[in-house]
Amino acid sequence: MVTSSVLFGVGDRLSQRVEKIGKTDEELEEMGKDNVVEEDRLVSESTAKTVRMMVWGGLFLSPMMHNWYNLMERVFVGTGKLVAAKKVVADMVFIAPQMPIWFFTTTGVMAGKPFPQALDDAVEKQPVMLMANYMLWPAANSITYGVMPLEYRLLFANLVNVGIAVMRRLGLLYDGWLRRSPVLTKCVTSAFLFGLGDRLAQRVEKSRASEGGGFRVEEADDDAALVSRSTARTVRMMIWGSVLFVPIAHTWVNFVERTVGSHGKVVVVKKMLLDMFVLAPSINTLFFTSTQMMQGESLRHGLDFAVDRLPQTLKANYTIWPLANIVNYGCVPLQYRILFINCVNLVWTTVLSSISSRPAATALEEDKERKDTSEAGEVTLEC
Repeated sequence: MVTSSVLFGVGDRLSQRVEKIGKTDEELEEMGKDNVVEEDRLVSESTAKTVRMMVWGGLFLSPMMHNWYNLMERVFVGTGKLVAAKKVVADMVFIAPQMPIWFFTTTGVMAGKPFPQALDDAVEKQPVMLMANYMLWPAANSITYGVMPLEYRLLFANLVNVGIAVMRRLGLLYDGWLRRSPVLTKCVTSAFLFGLGDRLAQRVEKSRASEGGGFRVEEADDDAALVSRSTARTVRMMIWGSVLFVPIAHTWVNFVERTVGSHGKVVVVKKMLLDMFVLAPSINTLFFTSTQMMQGESLRHGLDFAVDRLPQTLKANYTIWPLANIVNYGCVPLQYRILFINCVNLVWTTVLSSISSRPAATALEEDKERKDTSEAGEVTLEC
């Protein structure tokens, strides 16, 4: 209980610190009023928020989760993936739906709201919180039930809760940036995620090469170059993601929203099909062409390279993006769709970057071999 109380307090203070990042002077001045102790109160509003979080974590959440973890251990006896999966599902079915109700009702009453009002607020927020829960906690609980010893599970859950509190504030901060500068915010986010995806791709490629089941992409670095080949490759991916991809994707998402419509299953399917057969071939062609030109190749070479790589790229694309786009167009609000695409791109960039750098025999190399053979034949005839 003490540990939970302290960690929830730390999480709230971190959240309040993060919330101030990127605020204007007027907004900071308004937020500063929460630190002022009014005459009829013992503490400031910011301190009161932290105290409420500490009370919730120590007196309410900790006893509930302590009993829940012990109950799960008695009901689902044993170890292994199947047992852990059963516990995760039980958590999703029984704990996740009621926890937001308990939290918002309890903290609302502690803040001075009448119980019916606090309960109504909790019920209103519950669907959004439940959706957020299902995006994070199943993965976290897989670690909790599959790896953590029983006595450390509550501590692990508390640490995850601290991270969630900070991430929630970062989400609000991102939302503010998105409203003020939507394209710039998306460009910066894309640059980071495309760069991260490329570094992951290089790690995977090197791991496969060391095991003898793959290939080494990077050749020896040029002593005259400013950066290594691997760094240059990552920079190219970041430039592609921020300077070229985002403006196109931003325009495309808004275009299909205006032309196809906003709601309905048929509308979602139409958008997904447009993405498959219009956007996917064109944007992947542009990707390979532009990244080749960034390496100093000619436009013609870039187009030939793109045509050569396009079939295997579209094959990989159609195994990932149709389902992702159904979720994106069917569930994600318009202003967050590029962010969702960027999150999927973290995986897709790994695939795309790997295909782009794969030194396997291709049609381009075969054409070059035929050309060399033809030239050799001409030389022989001249002799």
